[in-house]
Amino acid sequence: MKKTMILTAMAVALCASLVACNNNNNSSTDTETVTSATTSVVSDTENSTTGSESETEAETETETETEAKTETETKTETELETDPKTETEPETETSNTPDSGVTDISKTFASDAASQYVGDCIEDSDLCEYFTWHFGNGQDAIKSDEEGKYYDLGHVNAIYAAVKGKYAITVDATILGGSYATFVRGVHQLTNATGNNVWYYEDTGLGSTDLMGGAGISAFIRDGKLSLVIKTYDETASQLIGYKRLDYDMPNCTEWTIADDGLNTIYILAGDELIYTITLSGSQTYGDAFSIVSPNTEFAVSAVITDKDGHSTTVENTLVAVAPTEVAVADRGAVGCAFRRIEVKKFSDVTIPNS
Repeated sequence: MKKTMILTAMAVALCASLVACNNNNNSSTDTETVTSATTSVVSDTENSTTGSESETEAETETETETEAKTETETKTETELETDPKTETEPETETSNTPDSGVTDISKTFASDAASQYVGDCIEDSDLCEYFTWHFGNGQDAIKSDEEGKYYDLGHVNAIYAAVKGKYAITVDATILGGSYATFVRGVHQLTNATGNNVWYYEDTGLGSTDLMGGAGISAFIRDGKLSLVIKTYDETASQLIGYKRLDYDMPNCTEWTIADDGLNTIYILAGDELIYTITLSGSQTYGDAFSIVSPNTEFAVSAVITDKDGHSTTVENTLVAVAPTEVAVADRGAVGCAFRRIEVKKFSDVTIPNS
């Protein structure tokens, strides 16, 4: 601004000199020279003003860019704080160990054979909406008798599903022949050191197809008895698999439930009656005894079984998983079992007497 005022004053002074020269009758050439000088000064004034304005605009643009950058950085920081996509997700628990904060399973399932179509195979039924069907041998189908429709897993078959949390599996079934059972805390593939696979439906070489399956806790009702089988590691057995079996009289009962609290206690009920309570402790593997254990798991060192009458039995070196793994239903025999209803539900939906 000061520079502009000085240049303006100089222009005025020159004009005054021009007037004075005209009064003294100077030549037109001098007048033109002075006029040219005046024009030059005015031009310099305009250029100076323009330059000043340009500097001001440049400063303003710089300030605007700085403010915009600051706003962008502030906005970015705010978005990072509020955008849920940028939050760090907790690590997923993958180890198969008991969780003291275990909750009910989120995915449940219930199927009544009465809602199926006679002649349909298992892969066409709603069982395969929840379970993985592991086909061994023979054709399965939806059949019917005087009591109504039923699932016939037929010959050699199994269905299984992964579970994480606390849960219960209930089955209503009538034995027709052969063997069948429901399983918890097991694995669908157990391959021993000799390379032999022991699936849920597999005979374990123990002299009875009622003892099928390589790992876990199995239960079934047959001939008026509720049978409970705990699989164990036995280095003297042909498949390295042993067992402990208990039978409890349950005449006229066709429904049983295995309820797993997700920690270390499993309950076996016949109808609404608590028959067995199993308490697990310890954790171990068996080295190279089994080359494949799927799903991968550790097994409880011991299991204490207490029946309804208060009698207790301790089983060591179990092949029972220390935490929930899978639920399964298996059948073996030319004439199998009539499964009327199969349900996997929340643990909290089961009433455990005296617990």
